[in-house]
Amino acid sequence: MHDNYFKDLAAWYPLGASMTAPANGGLGEYIQKNLSRLTPRYASAIAAIMVEQNLIECRGKKPIELRKLNTE
Repeated sequence: MHDNYFKDLAAWYPLGASMTAPANGGLGEYIQKNLSRLTPRYASAIAAIMVEQNLIECRGKKPIELRKLNTE
């Protein structure tokens, strides 16, 4: 997911973890479409782990936005 969803290092992507209306283009929507056993709510937990592992950073509260960190 790290390389498939977060493609542009300069781009901020919406978290979009709403169960009923995940943000278009958000991580929640990506999870819903590509990992059929998971719901958009999993985006919050997945993003938190990715932040802790220094793979992505986040900003904001409404909306929460995510960006890939340059780990190379």
